[in-house]
Amino acid sequence: MRFILVSTVCLFGVLQAAPGFTAAPGEDFSAVVREAVQEGRLTEEEAVLQIFRFAFSPENVRADLHPERAKPLKCLTPAILEFDRLRQAMSPAAAEEIDRYLSGSPLIGKTTAVTYDSPAGLFRLTYETSGQHAPPQTDVDPANGVPDYVEWVATYCDSSWHREIDGLGFNPPALSSGELYPISFQNMGAYGYTMDLGHGRSRIVIENDFYGFPGNQDPEGTQKGAAKVTCAHEFKHASQMNTTGAMAMGGWVELDATWMEDVVYDETNDYYNYLGSGSGISHPDQSLDYGGSGSYEDCIWQHHLCETWGLGMGLALMQRRQAYPSETTTASYAAIIADQGSDFASAFTTYATWNYKSSIYADSTSDGYEEAASYPIPGILKVVEAYPNSHTGSVARMAANFFQCKGMATIDHLRIRFEGTPDTRQRVVALLRLKGTLGGGFIREDVPLDSLNRADYIVSMPGADLKQIAVIVVNGARTGSAAAYSITFENGNIQTSVAGTVPTAFPFDLRPNEPNPFNPQTTIVFSLPSAARASLLVYNSAGRVIRTLLDGEEKAPGAHAVLWDGRDDRGREVASGVYLYRLAAENRTETRKMLLVR
Repeated sequence: MRFILVSTVCLFGVLQAAPGFTAAPGEDFSAVVREAVQEGRLTEEEAVLQIFRFAFSPENVRADLHPERAKPLKCLTPAILEFDRLRQAMSPAAAEEIDRYLSGSPLIGKTTAVTYDSPAGLFRLTYETSGQHAPPQTDVDPANGVPDYVEWVATYCDSSWHREIDGLGFNPPALSSGELYPISFQNMGAYGYTMDLGHGRSRIVIENDFYGFPGNQDPEGTQKGAAKVTCAHEFKHASQMNTTGAMAMGGWVELDATWMEDVVYDETNDYYNYLGSGSGISHPDQSLDYGGSGSYEDCIWQHHLCETWGLGMGLALMQRRQAYPSETTTASYAAIIADQGSDFASAFTTYATWNYKSSIYADSTSDGYEEAASYPIPGILKVVEAYPNSHTGSVARMAANFFQCKGMATIDHLRIRFEGTPDTRQRVVALLRLKGTLGGGFIREDVPLDSLNRADYIVSMPGADLKQIAVIVVNGARTGSAAAYSITFENGNIQTSVAGTVPTAFPFDLRPNEPNPFNPQTTIVFSLPSAARASLLVYNSAGRVIRTLLDGEEKAPGAHAVLWDGRDDRGREVASGVYLYRLAAENRTETRKMLLVR
């Protein structure tokens, strides 16, 4: 599974779906409504009605809510779950209106509908041959009396079942003996939805053509890409409904289902369109559970966990939810992270650094990188160019504040003074971005905090070797309020001891390579306490030396960075796999692992 984002997050596409609904790429209406509820401009009951109107009759959306530019709703399933929860509090007219929208698609057994069984015999697709909800009737590949679009969706549904149930071990939806899972189609301003029928049973409704939906990266085109991820997404909801019950995870079901899109259809990346709605990349200062839970834009949290510990983390989460349905979803995440020997705050800190690195890569220049023209959301990134420079602020739970320190050539070593809030799960990370001549990658240094969450720290590498330094202030607490802090950036000197944090001499140290996993290159950093001849070798899994990066070269005391481009000593690209790198100097050795993914 790949997760690659470049420069600022690319949000694109044009929508023309439900009758009367036309919009250019822009805001996520779910986020607009959520903000209106938090500001007291909408009740929860009114918000649910506005969501359904946006999907099915956008001309009836309240004028002060309808964005000038909008994207289709990623999924209507959360709105349906909210409708079920709030139905009794709604006016009869509002409830009847929503019921009317949900009955617009052809129901199983409707006499005017045609059925088609998927090639694997797992799904029964019901569709109309004419009218506003009919899928495209083109029938050329093959010309067999079944619309090509219907056959595509049937194949995508089969693939989703095979990957999610047969491959990864998630629970299948409940079906009677010989029953096929029901799929139908509806014209709407959303990708699709899954309706809970009770006792682990459900049915899926998919957009009838995906004409004009936001662009994606699928090699077969946007229409097929949108259909693929919708099948994977909605079928994950069907599995959830036979695992935790429809309401057991609240809005977190969307995070999980959007994560599954990329697991089943890695190349499509349709969810890139929604990362600007409040993800850790576009809004790092916004809590992971902003609005009450994670949502589809927060799928990158689960991507991060699975890239760190494997795809089994997704199954572990659902098994935990099934065993402990009453605990909060973040507590479930904390439990499965603890099973990996880590803790939630540490995992979230790594996630925050991952988000920063995913946001700022730009085009290559002679120096290796060009600064991104702007950060995804203006004002999120605080840029520091003069020293000393002080800031005060606060960071919400499960959130981070990003600082970017530039002008490295003007300073010796960056000195960071931090005063945090005691008894909170604050963390501070310095990401040293190397110059292009050293590989241009990032080196992570965790700033040690004392028992009162204070630090006085000098980074290990000189400014002359760095393009910039990102300083990330994290609050890894799952609950509670924002944690206040003050931070000052100064020009320091590595030879000047700072009490309790920076030694007067460097240790013998071989650090984890960055990035890891990597493709096509990675940077290895090590430090020496004194001048010495150093060797740095790369070994394959069989223990054979495939690349000599340093061969007994004299190195000064301090930190050093070496780039490996994924090639052997003959200049040939090596295959994907696990490699070892070993530092030898001063009669000492240290070895670490790294993973190349082509």
